[in-house]
Amino acid sequence: MAISRGGFRLLLEESHRKPFQGSVLELGRNTVYLTLQEVQEWADRHSVQLHPTPCRLSNLTECAEAGCIDDTTLFSSLGFSTVHSCDISEAEHPTFEHDLNNPVPESLHEQYDVIIDSGTTEHIFDLQTVLGNIHKMLKVGGRAIFMTVPASNYVDHGYYMFSPQLFFDYYCVNKYSIVSSYLIFFKRDFLRDPWMVYQYYPGVLDSFSYGCMPNDMMVSFWLCVEKRPDSLCTVIPQQGCSRPYLAGDAIPKVPEFICQI
Repeated sequence: MAISRGGFRLLLEESHRKPFQGSVLELGRNTVYLTLQEVQEWADRHSVQLHPTPCRLSNLTECAEAGCIDDTTLFSSLGFSTVHSCDISEAEHPTFEHDLNNPVPESLHEQYDVIIDSGTTEHIFDLQTVLGNIHKMLKVGGRAIFMTVPASNYVDHGYYMFSPQLFFDYYCVNKYSIVSSYLIFFKRDFLRDPWMVYQYYPGVLDSFSYGCMPNDMMVSFWLCVEKRPDSLCTVIPQQGCSRPYLAGDAIPKVPEFICQI
């Protein structure tokens, strides 16, 4: 789990739309590949006011030597008063340990304003349970942010490479609000190479379904959803069920380029 320049800039865009506050839960502790100066510079460029917070360096020696901050510093600077993390391994020193293949205890239900997944879901076998856990731990009005979900060219990185439509279908049929959804293309050195960001809607990749993705690029996607009072986690989607969500809208034949970050 990692947060680099590209992922952080997308977080800043979401913070600019709706400022972060309250409590955040990281699914797995994130390694941050940014210095405090870089965080401030990017925040200024995205017109986001950071919150003063004590600076703690990364617990990884090589990152700390480069001046990179830790995850608590990053999320506190974005406005969160409570920063928690969940991991199966005590080696990561999470706030609490839990195997997300299993339901979370009721004491964790509706505790978090934002839940961040920057590279955990693809490593968990029981996808339905982990998505249900995210739903249960999220407050009404809270946001679940999937930052860099692997879609293509990640063989054996985790258990899964996902079609973006799976998440879009699931959250639409379970009555979540879709806030933002992007396709992200980058080279293997995702920390330094630019990210090419495209708008994603179900159907926009129809012409790319069979062998048309660029072989030299890794493809991820970003999805931010918001929990409504009537949101669920139990409805099983059928492929394509989210397309009526876009009824009346013309779906581009190719993804629309948004920006390079």
